[in-house]
Amino acid sequence: MYKIGELSKLCSIPVKTLRYYDDIGLLRPDHIDKFTGYRYYSAARLGECCRILALKELGFTLDEIRKHLQAGDTLALLDAKKTELEQTIADTEEKLRRLENLRILTTEGEQTMYPVVIRGNDPIRCVLLRRIYADREEARRTCDTIAAALPPHLVGKRRMLINYETAHKETGLDLAACVEITGKLPADIPYTEKTLDFPGETATLVCPAEKTEEAYRDMIRQLHQYPAQIVGAFAEILHGDGTLELKVPVCRITKDSVFPTEEMRSPFENDPAAIGKWTMLDIVPSREQFLYGHEKSLHLGWLDELYFLEGGAGYWSLPGWTKGWVYTYGKEPQRLLGNRYEIEESDGHTLLYLYMKHYRDGQGIACGMPEVWVYEKTDSLSRKEEEIRRTDRVEYPFVPDAAVLGKWQVRDFYPWKFAENFDPAKQNYPDEELFVREMAFQPDGSCLQITRRHTSHLTWTKGLVLNQKLRTASAYEIRNIDGTEYLIMEWKTGDYQYGSDARIYHYVFTR
Repeated sequence: MYKIGELSKLCSIPVKTLRYYDDIGLLRPDHIDKFTGYRYYSAARLGECCRILALKELGFTLDEIRKHLQAGDTLALLDAKKTELEQTIADTEEKLRRLENLRILTTEGEQTMYPVVIRGNDPIRCVLLRRIYADREEARRTCDTIAAALPPHLVGKRRMLINYETAHKETGLDLAACVEITGKLPADIPYTEKTLDFPGETATLVCPAEKTEEAYRDMIRQLHQYPAQIVGAFAEILHGDGTLELKVPVCRITKDSVFPTEEMRSPFENDPAAIGKWTMLDIVPSREQFLYGHEKSLHLGWLDELYFLEGGAGYWSLPGWTKGWVYTYGKEPQRLLGNRYEIEESDGHTLLYLYMKHYRDGQGIACGMPEVWVYEKTDSLSRKEEEIRRTDRVEYPFVPDAAVLGKWQVRDFYPWKFAENFDPAKQNYPDEELFVREMAFQPDGSCLQITRRHTSHLTWTKGLVLNQKLRTASAYEIRNIDGTEYLIMEWKTGDYQYGSDARIYHYVFTR
């Protein structure tokens, strides 16, 4: 047995610290002399001392060490700390990346860049008038008109514009002119009362009012660097001294998917109001940003026409539906995402709001909040899948083409407006995002199409690749550019078979 002083010298832990370890139950002595109160430790306690010292150096608290040592669960302790340190590293790397991006921008001459802070915000009570304004100046003048119509004791210090647009515009702006109020609004005031709320996290930037355009630019750029997703309308809050607060609700994007996919779905429940065909009107970050007849999205989604088929049947990338939900495939094809929908009658229009969960960058990482895909009902016809699918003639006699025989390796992929813009010097899509990997043409008219997931057995004739199962005929041509042969082939997916404009994409292969 070692006295406490001897153990202190052996393990380089002060006597005072060993006594404290005893008091908190971290390192008990093997024996305490009942007459003298001296503590005695066996040699085995040296190992525990070394373990405590090692864990402290790794950043564990004494309470963490005590709890896990008592439970004998050292592996769980180490795993938890490993996860914590990995997260710390990721957070630090993210801060370093953002810092370097800001540094680059500053060295490029943007000395007046305004920093963005993400935090919670208090609500603001206001009255507003939303409409299409010629420009911001007209909306600001409307703020003054609203303020003049209110009892002076109700008028707060701040004026606001809510910008429902989703892209930069100079004229024809969907805005709400707002004035802060501090009390109960009289019944005869001809304006709408609203609480400007900021649920969740809100990005804030402060700058002079005359720098509004630069503020938008900086805000969007920095949120992209975080990265964070914009999930609502911008609020331009103007203070009396000319200071502008630019605010927008956001959701941070992490490496982990925020939309876990499920293998099970609810039993089918019919929804007569949904049955039929719907045509996409717009895509907006939040429902309140939609305004009928005032399209905001620069592009429509891959599902520009939406069908609710008989019995909840699915088609293309929609494996099915039930009342209140449309299902799409998740990160893995056999797993599903449930996307909620709401139907509303508005000014003689039947609208459907689909809260579409989605992934970004082809990495299987789900964005923080669903986008709102807005549709208008076209008809209420009950259909089956074969009634909505576009097909080609596929019954062609085989005509040989010696030039196409052999294996072709994927080179690139092009959007549907391909025309003649293929340039071998440029890479349109990175290799890791190319779904089709290889095409192999046999002399007997058979053809193998190898993708990342499976191999399809197709047929071909001169100038066409034929998919008998899907009933599509995809044209191909061979181009010789600077001595290299390129096979350019149409890619007819669901955009072609189920979309309104028969979109045709193109794959490019090299021999």
